[in-house]
Amino acid sequence: MKKEHNIVLYSAVALLTFVLLFAISPDSYTHGAYNRIDSAWFFMCGKAWMNGMTPYVDFADSKGPLLWLIYGAGYLISHYDYHGVFWISWAWYVATFVVTYRTAQLLLREWQKAALLTILMTLAYFNPWFHYETRAEDFALLFLIISLHTVVAALYGTDGAQPSTRRSFFTLGVCFSALLLMKYNIAAMQLVFPAYLLYTVYKREKVLLMPLLWATFGFAAVILPFAVYFTVAGNFSAFVQEYFISTLGTVSGRTYAEDWKAALNDCRSLALLAMTIAGSLLMASRLKNDRFFPLLSSLFVFALTVKHSYWPYYFNTCSLGAIWLPCYLLSAISWQPRLRHVVATATIVLAFCIVENIFTRAVLRPVFFRDYPEKEHFCKVSEVMSCVEYPTIINAGFHEFGYGLMAHALPGAKYWTLQNGAYPAMVAEHRREVLSGRSDFIFVYNTNKLKRANMTLDDIKQAGYRVCYEWGDPNDRHYLMTNITTN
Repeated sequence: MKKEHNIVLYSAVALLTFVLLFAISPDSYTHGAYNRIDSAWFFMCGKAWMNGMTPYVDFADSKGPLLWLIYGAGYLISHYDYHGVFWISWAWYVATFVVTYRTAQLLLREWQKAALLTILMTLAYFNPWFHYETRAEDFALLFLIISLHTVVAALYGTDGAQPSTRRSFFTLGVCFSALLLMKYNIAAMQLVFPAYLLYTVYKREKVLLMPLLWATFGFAAVILPFAVYFTVAGNFSAFVQEYFISTLGTVSGRTYAEDWKAALNDCRSLALLAMTIAGSLLMASRLKNDRFFPLLSSLFVFALTVKHSYWPYYFNTCSLGAIWLPCYLLSAISWQPRLRHVVATATIVLAFCIVENIFTRAVLRPVFFRDYPEKEHFCKVSEVMSCVEYPTIINAGFHEFGYGLMAHALPGAKYWTLQNGAYPAMVAEHRREVLSGRSDFIFVYNTNKLKRANMTLDDIKQAGYRVCYEWGDPNDRHYLMTNITTN
C-alpha cells in the first residue's frame, strides 16, 4: 500500500509541477524565446558543444560543463527554441519536489503534513523576488536538496530510514562534484552538509578515512567522465584555465563587508534571512539531537551566497533555508490534515504562484497573451541571419540574448560575448575577435555597451561590417551587422 501510495503521490507531484512550469517557465510553450540572457547564454554553449565545437577553446564562459550538457540535451530535443530545456527542467523539478517531500516525511512523520510542506516550498523555490528565467541555480537546487535530505536522514531518520554512512558520503560526493561542474561557488555552499555529517560520524564512531573515501568515490563518479573526455578532446587545460582561473579573475568589486551591507539593505534578502533564522531556531526546539544543524547549514549557504551577490537571483539557492519555518509550524500543531486540505492548499498555492510569477516583472515576461515589439525584431534578426547556414555571431561588448536562435546561430569566437567583470586581457581578446572579421554577424546592443570592449561602431565598420538591421529608440539603437555580401 505504501508503494502504491507513493506512486499516486509522485504522479500528482509530476502533474502539478507540469502545470506550474507550463504556466510560468520562460522555456515553456506559453512563452516566447526573447527577453532572456542567462538561459540564452547556456543554450548557446550547449548547442555549440552538440555541433562539434570544443568547450573552453571554441567558446568559453564562467559556467561548468554539466550545465552546458543539460542545455545541450535540451537543444537535441528541440533545436530552434527552449522547449527541450522545458521538459528537462520539468523532470528536474519533479525530482526536486519528490526529494523535498521525502525530507519533510523524515521531519514530520505524517504524509499529509509532509505534502503540505512540499506544496508550501513552491513559494520559496519560485519566489519572483529571486526567481526569474531558468538559471544555474534551478538545476543546482536539486543537488542541494539531495544533500540536505541525506544529512536529515542520517541525523533524524528512524532506524529503518537512516542510510548507511557509505551511501550518505557517496551521495554527498556526487552532489558536490555535480555542483562543481555547474557553478563552483554553489559547490562551496554544499560543503556544509558533508562537513557536518563527517563531524557527527567522527564524534559517534571515531572514523574519518572511510567516509572521506566514499565521498571521493562519489566525487570521482561524476567528474572522471568529464576529465577523461576533456583529456581526449585536448581541452582539459583550457577547461581549468577558463572555468576556474579566468572566472576567478572576473569576480571583483565590493568587499565582503559591502556585500553584507547590500544584502541587509535589501528588504528581499533581509526578509529571507530573517525567515531562515527564525525558522531554524524554532525548529531547534522540536529536535531531540543536532538542534543547531538547521541554523548552521542555512546560515552557511546564505553567507556564501552574499559574496558577490550583485543580482537577486543568486539568493534562490537560499530558498533551501525556508523549509524550517513551515516545518516547525506544521510539527507544532496537533491538527491532522486530511486529503481535501492538501488538495485545497495545492490549488491555492499553485494559483497564487502562477499569478504572482506572471504579473511580477511583467515587462520582462514574454507570455503568449502579450505582444511586445521585441518579438518582431527577435524573429526578424533570425530571418536576416538565415541567409547563411549555421551563421556565427559575436555580441560586441555585451551579453548573449539569443538573437539568431531560429537561424541556428553559433558562437563566432571563444569570447563571443563579454561577461560581467571581464578583465583587461579577456576584453582585449574579445575586441580582437570582433575586429578580425571572422564572424558572419556582429550584434551591438547599443553603442554605449561597445565602450566595455574599447570599440566604436566605426571600428566595426572599418573591419568590414555593415548594418543589415537596426531597431530601438533613437538613444538606444540595437544593430545587427554583417560582412556577408548578398545579391
